[in-house]
Amino acid sequence: MKIILLGAPGSGKGTQSQKIIKKFNFDIIATGDIFRKEISNKTKIGLEAKALIKNGQLIPDAITNELVKNTLLKRSLDNKNSGILLDGYPRTISQAQTLDKTLAENSSQIDAVIYLKANEKTVIERIVNRRICSECGSVYNMLHSLPAKPGRCDNCNGLLIYRSDDTLPSIKKRLISYYKNTEPLVEYYETRHKLYTIDANQLAEVGFVEIQKIITQISAKKDK
Repeated sequence: MKIILLGAPGSGKGTQSQKIIKKFNFDIIATGDIFRKEISNKTKIGLEAKALIKNGQLIPDAITNELVKNTLLKRSLDNKNSGILLDGYPRTISQAQTLDKTLAENSSQIDAVIYLKANEKTVIERIVNRRICSECGSVYNMLHSLPAKPGRCDNCNGLLIYRSDDTLPSIKKRLISYYKNTEPLVEYYETRHKLYTIDANQLAEVGFVEIQKIITQISAKKDK
């Protein structure tokens, strides 16, 4: 099973992806993690990505497509019996078309797109209060999901950090980019009868109940 998590920055994709992985043992492909690794290793792609992200811009499709394609094919071969969750990809119609083509060439397809729909006030509030574990990537919110130990991750005791691109000016730029480039994917997948919309303004636990039902129903259909 292959599922896409779609939504604006701060809509809860990171939180819900963690819950999906834990509940359904999915393998996750998160473009954010891929690029952060490239940035950390100071590769050529990493340095280019760092500059673009700082300015709230998207990474060029050609670069993103190649990195995700290689990762997706490798994960599919390594984990044939595991579901795959795509977080942060595709982000443009062009990327979605490339993904469809890549999967079709390997006799596969996207089974569902879970759209986390949240208003702008909600996503801004979440992002400015977001903290991320520097070790395992777990996501916390200083308003709604505090760690048991201040400043430390509950899962690995890693240091919780404030991402450099989570400033208000950067958030505004990222949202403008999202509305222009990524939000059209809602209609793209809706016309293909792949879209499932979740109210992401509500608590993550409530939204996840709905997500569980969606994944369980799709899994049952595939098993028939």
